[in-house]
Amino acid sequence: MVSELILTGICIFLLLTFIFLVLKEIADKRGIYAIYFDGVLMYVGMSNNYENRIKKHGRDLQHHRHYNKKLQFQYNRLKNPDNQISIIILSKGVIFGLRKTEKDYIKKLNPKCNIQNNRN
Repeated sequence: MVSELILTGICIFLLLTFIFLVLKEIADKRGIYAIYFDGVLMYVGMSNNYENRIKKHGRDLQHHRHYNKKLQFQYNRLKNPDNQISIIILSKGVIFGLRKTEKDYIKKLNPKCNIQNNRN
């Protein structure tokens, strides 16, 4: 009976450790980021994998196919985009409430090109 309890305890511990590691792996990739052009905040976004999302923004802007026309327009005005764009990670490791946190940042920082800003 005691050995079964010990075995059960070990199984529960291993399961909780596994769940923690999986959540940490997910959280490490989730985040909220800000895109600046020439020091002016243009866009705040969120992603379950912010590194990949930031790369996609860059590719889409370079190839003039970004879904956000305001952001694309501002990008096209840059003379030397490689030296005029900066990215700042505002928050990472957020497991719950990512969308609400993004909306809070957008409301507080008022980026120039967020589509949500046009709806208010």
